[in-house]
Amino acid sequence: MEKGQKTLQEVVVSDQRESRETGLVRINPKNAINIPAPVGGIESLLKIIVGSNNELTSQYSVRGGNYDENLVYVNDFEVFRPYLVNNAQQEGLSFINPELTRSVNFYTGGFQARYGDKMSSALDIQYRKPTSFGGSVYAGLLEQGIHLEGATQRFTWLVGARNRTNNTLLGSQETKGTYAPSSSDIQALLTWQLNKTNQLEFLGNFSQTRFHLIPESSQLTSSIFSPYYTANLGLDIFFDGQEKDRYQTNMAGLSLTQQINRNLRLKWMASRFEDKEQQDYDITGAYLFGDRDFDKTSATFGQITSPLGAGTYQNFARDQLNIQVYNATHKGYLAVNQHFLQWGVSAERQLVNSHLNEWQYQDSAGYSLPNNPGVPSITGVIHSTDNPGITRLTGFIQDNLLLQKNGDFTLQGGVRYNYNTLNKELLLSPRVGASWRPRNAKRDIVYKASLGIYDQPPSSGRCSAPTERSTPPSKHSGSGR
Repeated sequence: MEKGQKTLQEVVVSDQRESRETGLVRINPKNAINIPAPVGGIESLLKIIVGSNNELTSQYSVRGGNYDENLVYVNDFEVFRPYLVNNAQQEGLSFINPELTRSVNFYTGGFQARYGDKMSSALDIQYRKPTSFGGSVYAGLLEQGIHLEGATQRFTWLVGARNRTNNTLLGSQETKGTYAPSSSDIQALLTWQLNKTNQLEFLGNFSQTRFHLIPESSQLTSSIFSPYYTANLGLDIFFDGQEKDRYQTNMAGLSLTQQINRNLRLKWMASRFEDKEQQDYDITGAYLFGDRDFDKTSATFGQITSPLGAGTYQNFARDQLNIQVYNATHKGYLAVNQHFLQWGVSAERQLVNSHLNEWQYQDSAGYSLPNNPGVPSITGVIHSTDNPGITRLTGFIQDNLLLQKNGDFTLQGGVRYNYNTLNKELLLSPRVGASWRPRNAKRDIVYKASLGIYDQPPSSGRCSAPTERSTPPSKHSGSGR
């Protein structure tokens, strides 16, 4: 045989799943690195899609839902967020590291039965599998990071570390003072190709956040204009005390993937998640309320000249929360003719150790509110010690069917089950989705529809968190947080 060279024609491989799955939006993770947003990350791209406009948090709301109604998976492991965080300024780094991300699939609704039991959305993240040695470094005023990766014949490794501080952003808050937030994390994805059919994968993460605030003062103004009354009402608050918060999370997951043959794949997974949180604050505020002078020629410009009320208030908290989640999962994938079957079973144990001690004291013109003569009263009292444990048993089975007679028609049908020992309730969630691409259509058009039942069982960690209370006390301002 003689040596020869030949230039092959360009080959384009396209994936039609994006246009066939209901609610699926595929995102390029490279755009998350350069997006001009205070927080950055994958979540900043999601907010553009769902219209969530809180720039100081990585959390997002889909169709008006709560932040905790969104599922997040990284390499098929479900990841969680801290529970006590109830203000964006205290929030640390998102779990997802854009530098390590290979693909992002975001379901804004109508997602399949293989995704879990929450109501708003599902975010499916896949990290890269390196093929050679490489790395990257970036540095900014808010965040700095580094990542390294490498590969041998049977072993690949991917490691990333980040550090972030929001000092420059929080300096512009209404509450003036000394802000000292800091967050850092390190993640690693290690993969061993044991043989031709078995692959072992380890995903680990360690993250910690510290938030320290010494508030000084705050000035709020509201103007009222009407045919009968015009006023510039102001509220001046002077603070004493401080807030110290500490959040630490770590996660370790191990998975074994078995490629039995070209049509059958089995995956076995085990993971442990731990969340340690401590929230301490003792802040007193003395306030003065009245008409503010906006006459620039006056010596009292910017000051309250006609007081309407004065008083003090104090917010106190000593909260501790420790959550441990142990999970064991099996998933399977089987392709038979035009069918693609998927199934999964999971057992999860959640242990919670929660201690909450909070109260608020308000004083107006020497009277404790609510007024109880002779006895100073405190409000917003929360004092509890809970150590609940909850076991969850979940699973699903679904079939993806492809029909190609009068066009490309796909049908996805499945059902999930969920049982937990917190309320001893068994929930069944059937879900169906369909898409049709007419073969002779002049335009590239796809008709899609989905129908299903989406349930979100209670969580013992969320039931104990202060963010679930009906009347949360204000820490740093008279008008609440």
